[in-house]
Amino acid sequence: MAEETRTVMPDGTTTLARSHAVGSELASAHAEMMLQSAYTMAKRYPRDEKAALEKLLARCSVPEFAEIAMYAKPQGTDADGRKVYLFGPSIRLAEAIVEALGNIYVDTHIVYDSPGAEKEAGKREIVTTAIDLEKNAIIRGPLIFEKAVERHSKADGIVPITTRTRLNGKRETTIYKLHATDAELRQIHFAMVSINVRNQTLRIVPREILFAAIKRVEETEAEAVKRNPSAALMAAVESFAKIGVKAAQLRAYFGHDLERLNPDELVLLRRLYRMIKDGHATWREVMSAEYEARAVEENERAHVRAEAEAKAKAHGAPPAPSAGQELAARLAARKHGRPRPSPAPRPVNGVPMPDRRDEDDEQRQDGFD
Repeated sequence: MAEETRTVMPDGTTTLARSHAVGSELASAHAEMMLQSAYTMAKRYPRDEKAALEKLLARCSVPEFAEIAMYAKPQGTDADGRKVYLFGPSIRLAEAIVEALGNIYVDTHIVYDSPGAEKEAGKREIVTTAIDLEKNAIIRGPLIFEKAVERHSKADGIVPITTRTRLNGKRETTIYKLHATDAELRQIHFAMVSINVRNQTLRIVPREILFAAIKRVEETEAEAVKRNPSAALMAAVESFAKIGVKAAQLRAYFGHDLERLNPDELVLLRRLYRMIKDGHATWREVMSAEYEARAVEENERAHVRAEAEAKAKAHGAPPAPSAGQELAARLAARKHGRPRPSPAPRPVNGVPMPDRRDEDDEQRQDGFD
């Protein structure tokens, strides 16, 4: 942002100085000097891709590095109701590739910044440039983000930018979008810079080197989890605890005890943590997507049941008993020492089935009267 300084001289005249002009010139000159120096070093010390690949694979073979090299982001569910995830290399793996290859220049700067208004969030645009100094290949990509945060509560007197409701289990909670404080803005800015640096860096590195690194990371991580699953689980739970996610919340997400996690789920757990740590999403967003997916699935099941009952009613078939009615019938049969009556036949593909319960019950009660 431009800062103006007005100075009143002894003769009564006023001078106006804009600090951003000198700052911009100095920053531009410094960036140009750094880039020229990088080109000079690239010519003097060209990379050896074979040696670079060996160095990178050795780094990916370290279990501690493989643990932070990949992330997983939930993408809802597929047609069969199974969870779908987006897997990708983290900023740590992108940095390792740049370090191993060498002669890759990466720079990020702000090109647009607006303060916003009372009912409008401020916006900031950053541009990241990645240059392969040996191939003279340039990749540039922008990223725009809002200078706002979402909270479940707000202090008195704070006017939210917007409010919305979100499904949280079976309850609806109110989400407030608020202007970010200076500390929150710094955190958002660094997270967005990391994401954009990763995106542009991975666009410029050779595909074969990236895929080889991902394959080695997956092998190393799978072997580490298989070798000592208890230690992997404990480390993951402790990592989530540091960011405020309890073991009970992880148990609710997977739908069973954490001790029953298989190796694939353990790897997924570690990558979910890396996603949150890198700033791709928050745990609240992960659980919100999970609850929304479950709500959609329940609605679809209810719709299918309603259609089946409507078709059965149209064909004159009796409605299928509810779960409570079936339970009451089983308890009554158990109380009188008789086998429970056969349940009413359910429609198959909307077509009612013949009701032979009286014949079946007479055969089953033979010898009890």
